Amino acid sequence: NAPAAMQSYAAALRINENWPGLRYVFACAAFLAGSLEEAERAARRVINETPNAAAWDILACVLRGQNRAQESLSAAD
Repeated sequence: NAPAAMQSYAAALRINENWPGLRYVFACAAFLAGSLEEAERAARRVINETPNAAAWDILACVLRGQNRAQESLSAAD
């Protein structure tokens, strides 16, 4: 249940926004729940704070879901 997971991760982020990996799983849950703008913001924040391949991958998926193909390809590269 992606919407419920998204809400749970958002609540956890309000308690501790510096919990390693939490913002990434929030981005994934937001993507699966169809909250693409929130997923994009979260993925970009992960990339800014602790860049890693998984964060770039979820950002590429989110951008593709927003029909932003060129940006998606750039993020995936």
